[in-house]
Amino acid sequence: ICRYLAARAGRSDLLPAEPLARARVEQWMDWQAGELNNSWRYAFMALVRRSPLHADAAQIAAGVAGWNRHMAILDGQ
Repeated sequence: ICRYLAARAGRSDLLPAEPLARARVEQWMDWQAGELNNSWRYAFMALVRRSPLHADAAQIAAGVAGWNRHMAILDGQ
């Protein structure tokens, strides 16, 4: 959706046309969709969505740790 909207609006400041610059943006878009989101999905469902199906404290803690680990990667960038 983000790629479509940026392209539709001609927002090359958000999604560059130059291949290397675009690849760098898309690298992080894909990373967050696969790595980041999957690392903390259980904790999100438990803590934000308050899903009764996501009440395992160990999995919540693992999700929070995954979030923090991935945020450190982003901070390093």
